Amino acid sequence: MPNIVAVVKRMTNSNFYSRRNFLSHSWSDLLNKPQNKSSLLHPIETLNAQFRKQMPPIENEVLFLNRSSFGIRPADYVRVKSIGIENYLEEQLDYQSIDNSELESLLETVYPLLKASLPDIVAYIQEGTAMGEDRASDAAIQLVSATMMRQLYSNAQLYELMVEFWNNHFNIDLAKGFCLFLKVYEDNSIIRPNALSSFSQILHADSKSSAMMFYLDNYSNSKFGPNENYARELMELHTLGVEGGYTEEDVKEVARCFTGWSIGENDSDFFQYYPENHDTEQKTVLGTVISNEQGIKDGEQVLDLLAGKSATAVFIAKKLVRRFCSDQSDIQLVRTVAKNYLSTGGDIKEMLRTIFHSRQFLDSVDSKYKRPVEFVSSLYRSLDAESVQQVPEQKFYPLYALIAEYEAGGHMPFLWSPPTGYPDVEAYWNNVSSLLRRINFATGTALGDIFYFPEDNIRYADLIDYDFAAIVQDAETSQEIITMIENALLYRELLEQDKALLVEFLETEENGPSETRIRAVIGVVLSSAYFQLR
Repeated sequence: MPNIVAVVKRMTNSNFYSRRNFLSHSWSDLLNKPQNKSSLLHPIETLNAQFRKQMPPIENEVLFLNRSSFGIRPADYVRVKSIGIENYLEEQLDYQSIDNSELESLLETVYPLLKASLPDIVAYIQEGTAMGEDRASDAAIQLVSATMMRQLYSNAQLYELMVEFWNNHFNIDLAKGFCLFLKVYEDNSIIRPNALSSFSQILHADSKSSAMMFYLDNYSNSKFGPNENYARELMELHTLGVEGGYTEEDVKEVARCFTGWSIGENDSDFFQYYPENHDTEQKTVLGTVISNEQGIKDGEQVLDLLAGKSATAVFIAKKLVRRFCSDQSDIQLVRTVAKNYLSTGGDIKEMLRTIFHSRQFLDSVDSKYKRPVEFVSSLYRSLDAESVQQVPEQKFYPLYALIAEYEAGGHMPFLWSPPTGYPDVEAYWNNVSSLLRRINFATGTALGDIFYFPEDNIRYADLIDYDFAAIVQDAETSQEIITMIENALLYRELLEQDKALLVEFLETEENGPSETRIRAVIGVVLSSAYFQLR
């Protein structure tokens, strides 16, 4: 197997289309076969609102698992059916009681920089430089890889999903200068500990992040030369929203409040306040006078002011509802969640409870489209591929596939350049080239014997292997096989015309369905509209 670091470093040079120019003859025949116009097996043609209305219903438990995780594992479904959605949700919210010790121990062994202090990371890089080694990107590579591993294997799926949500909300591009290693510390010490705390708490923590200060230039914000970048994004993207009622004068005043906040060397997180660079004159933000004897409290007062605004409550509520329900956020649910925000001080767990318990959530079936990260991780988890891994090293094999797919799909963790964060709406991600990529990935994984990295003689099955027999079990007839695939991968039924099409495809062979044909069907199902939605 190639080294993961080498794969990450070469990923931008990989020729995606040349190494994915394939389709097995059997699968290609199935795709090209004339179909009823209401078929949902062709996502390129049918992934739209009109056809979604024809999709068979799903259980509430399946909807919940699809939205609260990076993909449904068979064990997840068994668990939620056993204890119910309410108890399962509370288990997930109490993430610190969930046993992830085996995974975390493995990550700490393989990725020692994940939990290192900033001085230690800097010392590691400098040590490498002294020896003629370029270690500048090592910490970033470890962060990206560990993030993917946690999304695949963590038992605390809702927690990992919220970590991803807040990393996106407080977006920082790893590619911007020192963020390459500053972000590693921020993820471990600011985002992860506060992902299920309160919005005010995570906002305060993030404001003193050296990674955020560097990314949005607040480290250079001084009374001698105010920099408004952080102040503007703090209100537009982190709290009030673009329609939050602030003015250009408010931006200038907020920037004055954060003068002197910068990056130093005294603390483990590199945050340092320089009083000599702080504007001590009175400021007025959103009609509130800001004037503190301790200058650092000017910025802290602004954070409290912004976190308590109803516009912030609505802005955060809308993003959460969009994430968990639909691209077009239900106004009434947004208002309810915003009211919950204001009454609880922005308690994240309470807002999630409000969303998952709502009627609007249950009515939002098939309203969310999987982004590349969600599609690839859910495919892996749905196949329960980890069940066939025999040694710890094998757990890292899927990273080669994930890295290539995420990079080709434009969804690599921590590499979105604008401060807006990755889009969470279907319109951005649903296009022909993206769907073709998903078809190739699903088919290659299902068939297994197709080469993923031909130059390294690596097949899909070398990266993502799965227990074929566990899916088919003792099914013998074509109809039984299709039913088993439905139950194992979709947790919902196919339309009758789609079942008939797949059964006809399986029955083409005289001696009964071959394993290759059954695997081809698995690939079609995993690339279909049924699986594209969550």
